Amino acid sequence: MQQKFLSKKVFFAGEVIFKAGDPGSVAYLIEKGRVAIHLDHECSREPLTIKGDSEIFGEMALIDGSPRCASAVAMADTTCIQITDHHMSQIMETVPVFVKALLHILILRLRQSNNTVRDLRRDDAAGSVRTALGDERC
Repeated sequence: MQQKFLSKKVFFAGEVIFKAGDPGSVAYLIEKGRVAIHLDHECSREPLTIKGDSEIFGEMALIDGSPRCASAVAMADTTCIQITDHHMSQIMETVPVFVKALLHILILRLRQSNNTVRDLRRDDAAGSVRTALGDERC
């Protein structure tokens, strides 16, 4: 990777890196630290996953240009290397058309799976409330 497109950014514990729905022009490679990935905007529920050293997050929006489908919050002080949309565009110019199409299909399927998980969690939360209130309907 050419250095002129890469820069480091430090996020402090508890800092929101991005929220679901935000535009995505940067992906992050974690140099050191931990980041929780949440499917809800408020980051109030248990994270979908936790990323650590040498892992990448935020790549889906960078590849397909869609808004972020999840939120990311630093769980500890975290140093990341930023990969910009400009750099990703240069990389994607060298990728065969078939591979680009395959990436877009895989990202679409992952977004659909994330939506299913989000809906199931929402339904589970509603069911838990009904159970707590003694409502046994549905």
